[in-house]
Amino acid sequence: MTASFMAQLGSRLIANGYTILPIAPGTKKPGRYQRGVWVDYPEWNRHAERPTTEVEVATWSGWPDCGIGIVGGGVAAIDIDILSDPDLALQIEQLARTRFGDTPALRIGRAPKRLLVYRTRAPFRGIRRAPLEVLCLGQQFVAYANHPDTGQPYAWPEEGLAELDLESLPVIDADMAAAFMEEALELVPPELRPASLATLTVAGASVSGHAQIGTIEAVRSALIHIPNTDLDYDSWVRIGMAIKGSLGEAGKEVFSDWSDQASKNDPAITEKAWGSFRPERIGAGTIYHLAMERGWKPDPGMVLDGSQPIDECHPASGLLARLDVTADAEAVTAPASFNLTIPGGLVGKLTDYMLSTARPASAAVVAWRQSLRDRGADGAPLPHREQPALQSLCRRHRGQRIGQEPLARDHQRGAVRGWPREPSRRQQDRVWCRAADGLASPALQSCSRSTSSACSCRLPQIANAVRAISPRSSTT
Repeated sequence: MTASFMAQLGSRLIANGYTILPIAPGTKKPGRYQRGVWVDYPEWNRHAERPTTEVEVATWSGWPDCGIGIVGGGVAAIDIDILSDPDLALQIEQLARTRFGDTPALRIGRAPKRLLVYRTRAPFRGIRRAPLEVLCLGQQFVAYANHPDTGQPYAWPEEGLAELDLESLPVIDADMAAAFMEEALELVPPELRPASLATLTVAGASVSGHAQIGTIEAVRSALIHIPNTDLDYDSWVRIGMAIKGSLGEAGKEVFSDWSDQASKNDPAITEKAWGSFRPERIGAGTIYHLAMERGWKPDPGMVLDGSQPIDECHPASGLLARLDVTADAEAVTAPASFNLTIPGGLVGKLTDYMLSTARPASAAVVAWRQSLRDRGADGAPLPHREQPALQSLCRRHRGQRIGQEPLARDHQRGAVRGWPREPSRRQQDRVWCRAADGLASPALQSCSRSTSSACSCRLPQIANAVRAISPRSSTT
């Protein structure tokens, strides 16, 4: 069995100062060998925070066909991804050597594509301007493995990184990289610049779960306005992640159909990429936003949010049915007017009296009720001369209850005479309180204004006020 690239060159690379990581065979991405199979390695970025150890290299060396990737940060790589024009690829390589220095670290995977490696003065974020890219902090590139398209090992025509110490490479920084990208991109004709969605930032990246889930009908309709006319790789992956985040595994066919629009589409790579997608914060919202920017206007009846149950019966269908009436049905008969008919006799007289004497309660009512409670608490009986007027009022308001005020037992039994039978305490409370609430008159108001507190209001004064407004008090 042939030793893997990691087993052959891993120790030499870390001795030369490079930070490395394992590459899954047949791919360009980091991987791990677990339970007899290769799986994705999403936590590979942790290797950018520290040097690679010999223990890690020894472990990775035991993984079958393990390739080697170089972690960006301490190094930067100029990736010239031009396949159709070898002369242009060589011209941009020469521009890089002129601007950055003549590096011996040239890697070729699928010619005429090429990659140049430099050392950084300080780590900086990568720059992408398809078909050109500067790989650096937070990124990685394959150094030693079999190319997934050609099946052949990556070539280092001059010297490989296993023979080059990191300190021997020319130095670049972020400003130099940005200036080079602007100058090199002017050499690339428009037809070689793939369409890109990378410059778009979707508002509300941290969307809630329900905004990520869409419907197949809406996603397919939106994708019509995002044609895959040879989009760059990052944009292609981004849309694929959004489709999977929106539809789950049900979106596999949607992604495959959309990817088939590109002339360079490889169904095997598309299927493999779909299996590797792990969307977390991307879904239908991204697709809808991109489509609307390009003129998509969803049909009003189209369901966009796939997290909501689809009910064939609209929740407002009942109301809409009632509103959908003909002109004849709108002519409804007006309700008959209400006329209050007051009967004659005693009932009519009582009704007239109640309507004519109804008044809102005043402060005097509160004062009188308080004085009754205080007087009753003293245990003093109601004076005889005050009984007739109050008796008359109590007869008028008997049975009408507003509230309850407790009276002393002797007061309840001896104060009011003339009832046909001995009233219960509840009946007496009801009578006294209703009588008090009904005496909202100027006489009682003047009485209440003359008191500084509820307890100082004298019951004889209230009785005089009662006699002044009672129709029967003058004859009793």
